[in-house]
Amino acid sequence: MASGRRWRLLLSESDAPLTLELLFGESSVGFGFPRSDQPRPIEFASHVFGRGQEATAVVFGPVTKDAVRVSVAGTRNEAQIIELGPESDYNVFVLKIAASVGAEVIVLVEDAQGHIGREPLTIRPDG
Repeated sequence: MASGRRWRLLLSESDAPLTLELLFGESSVGFGFPRSDQPRPIEFASHVFGRGQEATAVVFGPVTKDAVRVSVAGTRNEAQIIELGPESDYNVFVLKIAASVGAEVIVLVEDAQGHIGREPLTIRPDG
């Protein structure tokens, strides 16, 4: 649940690109990405449920297998990392961010050695 709306994350993995979709009601948002010998540390898509300060962004995407933590800089928001199994090149994360955190946030991904990747995210609760 996010801002009172039910949603679910759908994963499709085959020989084709991995596909992630966030399903909510009759709508969805998602993306596919190709398999790679050198996957990016983090990629994501997001959808904002609700409006104004009551809004919540659901952020989701693949992370490399060595990612142990995905979070929002300057907050206690941490993602749930879902392991896809030994045959997959990736794991998947899901993170909920309240709009009250701010419109511009930095999503961090950290590996066991403490190396951190950073990606900016803009939350648009009214758009």
